[in-house]
Order: sequence, then structure tokens, then C-alpha cells
Amino acid sequence: MSAPQSANPAEGQATRSTLFSLQAMRGIAAFAVAVYHTNLILKEPVYGGIHAFDTVASRGWTGVNFFFVLSGFIILYAHAKDIGMPARAGRYLWRRFSRVYPVYWLVLTGFIAASSMGLGHAEFTTAPLHLLSSYTLLRIVPAPDLPLQVAWTLVYEVTFYLAFLVVILNRRIGFTLIALWTTAVLINGLILGDSQTGWTHVWNLYFLIGALSFAAFQRIHGAKAGGLLFAAGFALLAILFGAGLVDPRLGFGQGKPLLLIALAVGFALILLGSVVFERARPLRVPATLVLLGEASYAIYLVHSPVISLLAGLNRRLLYGAIPAEILFFLILAASVLAGLVAHFILEKPLLRLMRGFERSRAGNGTAQGEVRRAEAR
Repeated sequence: MSAPQSANPAEGQATRSTLFSLQAMRGIAAFAVAVYHTNLILKEPVYGGIHAFDTVASRGWTGVNFFFVLSGFIILYAHAKDIGMPARAGRYLWRRFSRVYPVYWLVLTGFIAASSMGLGHAEFTTAPLHLLSSYTLLRIVPAPDLPLQVAWTLVYEVTFYLAFLVVILNRRIGFTLIALWTTAVLINGLILGDSQTGWTHVWNLYFLIGALSFAAFQRIHGAKAGGLLFAAGFALLAILFGAGLVDPRLGFGQGKPLLLIALAVGFALILLGSVVFERARPLRVPATLVLLGEASYAIYLVHSPVISLLAGLNRRLLYGAIPAEILFFLILAASVLAGLVAHFILEKPLLRLMRGFERSRAGNGTAQGEVRRAEAR
């Protein structure tokens, strides 16, 4: 899942109105991943092999697909004016660092500490290079063994952030690098079907597709066009899911590059249609979805350990006492609630602290005003 980004336009864009549909889509994606992991963990024999809502819940992993497309769109949405402006690279890096690492480090360290005390199942190595990969979210080893397993998506995110940094430092070199990288992904990941090499996996194309969606957003206008794009994306996803083409197992699903690209196109059309429509005709997005979107990163980080903890407690204390379907909803709700709590008591205070550092470095009223406009990032 992706680290959360601002739903605000980049400074200098034609419109500064918040696109609430972006927040809503982030919330939906985070909820879908939580649904998937609730189903996946409860089915594990160690937790009692409990099955509930398999057909729908097992496809919730596609929330990750949505997150990746959203990330590609929002990075351009927030930083398009920074392209080819090396003086803005420091600000860009600080904002990416602030949004991804502090809360992630807290959750990761807490998870490792809890595992060392026998809480849960420690299924990861403590080898130094693997731990270093976990904390940096870089592929210091080719296939890092991540304690917080959902962090595999963050490794892709950070790789994309670094590639975009090159675009900020030098437009020509950056776009050349991305063109070469895209070619390598198309050859190795799509044509040759290599699903093991992270650098050239088809997942990397999601960010490019999201970025292209932003380019289209700048050129396409009108509620009718937005509605048609949304309908086309919904129809494509309905065909893929309805025809049974989306495997219920993430491991198998990510080994099907053509399917992944088709899913990316479907989600990109839904994203593009939503933002084009909202720009033309303001939407009333439910406050619950906006809140879920704002807390989506915290939900993404903490939901899986909470599900495992509650599933273990159910197995030891209440096994068989709660019907499977009710247990599913209770654990799902608790995991999302835990993410909301983490958002308010960990993520938001950390972001305020990091923004305070940025304001102190800004040093003048104009720069502080720019920081305030970007606070949600």
C-alpha cells in the first residue's frame, strides 16, 4: 500500500481545491487490503483455519494495485512544478521521508520487539543486511526478508520516489532513466515473464500508469468525460473479476503480468474519471471515507499484526464460540480501528513534528506559507 500523500494540488496548479475523491479511493484501497488479510490470516491452520467470505475477501489484495496507481498520480499532482528544479530536491526528499519513515520505523521496531518477546509468530531473519533493508526500504539484498511483510509495497514506493528525484534534479536525465527502466520492465517483466526480480517487475509500471493518468487529467475536462472514463474502468474491472481472471492468491496473481497491467488500466480509468468528474462537478464524499483515506497509511501498517494478535487470542480463548462471519467482521473492524488510533496518536503528532522542522528551516513568511499549503502531504 502506498504511503499516504496529499489530496491537495501541487503549488502553482490551475486549481487548489481539494480532490476528496483521492482520499476516498485511498480509504477504499486500505480497507480492501485489510479485508484480504483478515481472510488470509484467519484461514491459516495456526489460527484455526476459519473461512468466511472467501470469494470476495480473497481478491482484496488488488487494493495494493489501486494504491500504486494512486501513488504515481499523486506524486505528479503534488510535485509536477518541481520537475527540473534541483533547488527543490531537498524539500521533496524531506516530505517523502516525513510521510513514509517515522511512523513506519515506530511500528516496525514495535513489531520486532513484540516478536522477540514471543508475541505472534516471528517468521523473519534478523540478519543485519535484511534488517537494514527493512529500515531503509531499499533492496540492499535482492530479496529482503521484511519483518513487517506489508512493507514490500513500500520498497516499490521508495524506488519510484528515488527515480522521480532524478527527474527533479535533471529533467532530461531523469526522463531518460525512467524510459530505460520502463523498457527493462517491459522486456524482463512482461515479455520474459520474470516475476522474481523486483527492479523489473510489472508492479513498477503502475507508478508510470498513475503518472500518465495525471498527464491526462491536465488535458481532459468535463463531468461527462469523467463519467465515461469511470464507467470504462469499472466495466474493465467487472470483466476481470467476473470472469474469474483475478487469482485469489497474491503470489500467483503477481506472476501474471498481463493481468496486472489490465488491472492497472482499470484502476487508472476509475481514478482519472473520478478526479475529472470532481473537478467539473464537486462531489460530496462521505466523511468516513475521507477519514479512512487520511489514515490509510497507518491502517496499512498496523492492521495485519492486529489481525494476527486477535486471531491468536480467539484460537486460545474463544475458539468456536463466535460464528466465522461475525468473527471476520469483528477482527476486520478492530484492525481498521487500530489503524485509526495509530493515525491520531502516532502518525499525526509525528507529522506535526516534522512540519515544525520544515517551518523552522523555511525561515521566512513566504516559505512558511508554502509549507502550510502542503501540510497534508
